[in-house]
Amino acid sequence: MNSEETPLDGNIIAAAYDEQICLGLVRFGYLTARMIAGLIRDASPSGLRTAQRRLKALVGRKWVLSERLPNGIPVYKLSAKGAAFLRELGHDDVPRRGTRDARLGNAYHRALTNNFLIFYVNPALDYWPEYSILRGRAPLEDLPFENERLRPDALIDTPGDTGMSWVEAENAPKRPKRLTKLIRFADHLFADWNGFSFGRDGVQYVIRQMVFICPAPAQARAIARAFTNVMSELPPGGETKNRVHIVHAPMPSSLIWPEIRWETAHELAVKLGYIEDEEPAAER
Repeated sequence: MNSEETPLDGNIIAAAYDEQICLGLVRFGYLTARMIAGLIRDASPSGLRTAQRRLKALVGRKWVLSERLPNGIPVYKLSAKGAAFLRELGHDDVPRRGTRDARLGNAYHRALTNNFLIFYVNPALDYWPEYSILRGRAPLEDLPFENERLRPDALIDTPGDTGMSWVEAENAPKRPKRLTKLIRFADHLFADWNGFSFGRDGVQYVIRQMVFICPAPAQARAIARAFTNVMSELPPGGETKNRVHIVHAPMPSSLIWPEIRWETAHELAVKLGYIEDEEPAAER
């Protein structure tokens, strides 16, 4: 630090963390301490200790409420007092009751997408977790397809050619019929043009990718099979081959985000022998 620079006051830093935590709870509904550490700093031991200290203070002020999941992991929600704190700072669209009414539901399913957004996605990008989508804060809530309205588990907006990603969390095996429908839906979005385009609040969005987060190999294999079945019924070409992705994320019940591996559904289908490799070995 330059000798002429004034160190930041610890109270100012703590206040900034408190604001970030409360805003994160508005966005996600509820979070674990580790997820909050990832939002305000990182999930290193020192980052986790910082998050735990700020959460202890916020719970003490009754700005944040603490609950426990069935497996004993504590999670945190925003209280009405915490919501009032944010409104006093000038933040709009903060529910008066905070997020105390957010249902814990299937916490593992929610944690898959929340951890993906917090620990993998560039924080400079716009993204909307499931809670924000359910609350109507995302640019898209659902889309009609085959007599049903399909809703994403998360949305990520990457400006430029990459476009928006529609995210599905595969915490439990889905029926083959359901997975096949999702792959057909992906082809519906990508097959005839560069992506499904829509506008909201003066901003134009384009959905160009579908991402499946899979905590176990069985889910990933099921997606690869569904992908193979749909692709076998379609003419060659199109964008679906390159735009359906699988994220291998073996997250344990402790909800600690693992090292992940990313590939397309087509690449996995080739590895598993469901699809014949189109690239001759001599050309690799």
